[in-house]
Amino acid sequence: MPTVRHALQSLPPAVRWVLGVSLLLKLAVVALTTHVELVLDEANYVEIAQYFLANGHFEGAFRPPVYPLFVALCQAIGGDTATPVRVGHALVSTATGVVLYTWLKGFVGNRGASVSTALWCLYPVFIGFTHLLWTETVFLSLVIWFLAAVFPAGALTLKRTALAAVLYGLASLTRSVLLPFTPFAALFVLLQSGAWRLRPQAWLRCALFLAVVGSTVFPWSVHNRVTEGRWVINETTHGYNLWKGNTDWVHPHLETGPRYPGPFKSIAMFPYEGSGDKLTESCAAEAAETAEDALDNYSYYDVSECAQQRATAYILRYPVSFLLRGPEKLGYAFHPANLLQRALWLGNYGSVPLWAGKGLIWLTTGSYLALLLVVLLAIVRAPRTPLSAALVLIALYQLAVIFITFGNSRFRMPVLVMGIILAAWLPARSADRAEE
Repeated sequence: MPTVRHALQSLPPAVRWVLGVSLLLKLAVVALTTHVELVLDEANYVEIAQYFLANGHFEGAFRPPVYPLFVALCQAIGGDTATPVRVGHALVSTATGVVLYTWLKGFVGNRGASVSTALWCLYPVFIGFTHLLWTETVFLSLVIWFLAAVFPAGALTLKRTALAAVLYGLASLTRSVLLPFTPFAALFVLLQSGAWRLRPQAWLRCALFLAVVGSTVFPWSVHNRVTEGRWVINETTHGYNLWKGNTDWVHPHLETGPRYPGPFKSIAMFPYEGSGDKLTESCAAEAAETAEDALDNYSYYDVSECAQQRATAYILRYPVSFLLRGPEKLGYAFHPANLLQRALWLGNYGSVPLWAGKGLIWLTTGSYLALLLVVLLAIVRAPRTPLSAALVLIALYQLAVIFITFGNSRFRMPVLVMGIILAAWLPARSADRAEE
């Protein structure tokens, strides 16, 4: 069995340099952010992870389990600070670069695979995300590993199908937004296997994929049944996320909260936040009208269910408003601002020299616009294959999620990754035209 050392030695020198530089930059980010305090969801993930380490189980179904487990593993090895988790991010994303190159080389050769690997490893925002204890680094890595397993350059075997299903299940238990996409992921198995020719083996692989995904997710659903007293497939935040972008309430931070300054259109940093407590009080009061003990037993699951009902009612009552809000949500998601800039403006990094602050802003903004141009070009010029169709479908699904729920700059990252993979074909297409 090949060792990690042998695998790295098999890579071209240029790719090894890219991976090495990427890892060093990410570790430098880790070293420079040891003083940065955790905020919002970051602190919650650590709280869940430390509860797991102390008790050996999770308390409820508020978050999917994979990322808190990752945090718990890193802290069990390196201590109960954020630094071990950030180092874990650096190692996982670098390993994903190896997977990405090895996978794409089978399709487009060294040059195209090197392009996608460099974009994944050296994009400044991805490097900066190393220090943020959000799910993106682990989630996007799992998605790439899944795609590499389900779309091999060679034949899709039953063993590889099962591996792809496990990876997909783990990705779904990292970000639950992926779970409704499962039927389309099963379609990838059919596309790769040529099921349109009604080959029994292809349908067998598809059934195997669905069974293994279900087997990967089901134990967590059973856990939720025990802890919540009802069936919760993945987590209890779906309704709240849907309600954020579909309510007639005005979120206070949208108008009075902090905003990103220019040079582009100024937008709110927390456009959909600030109404959570009010929503809980309103939903609990509504429930208390029909049950005397509602206030005592009201859980986050109940809040999420109430939020989902209210959001659905809003969409049905005001379909035109729902459709008109969609482009605005996409605008928030694809605005050049990002969470690194938000942390800078809010002072999370402490006292930062002016040149460093401006450098961070222009580096992340300029690189994002450049990458966006590459992604758009890749989508237009990539060959029409089952893999490219799958990548575009994933991107469209993510855009639909933003359109339906709410916009956040983190939510554009899966779309960018799909474009980064497609960019592997740009050098190959250029070579084809040169030969013509």
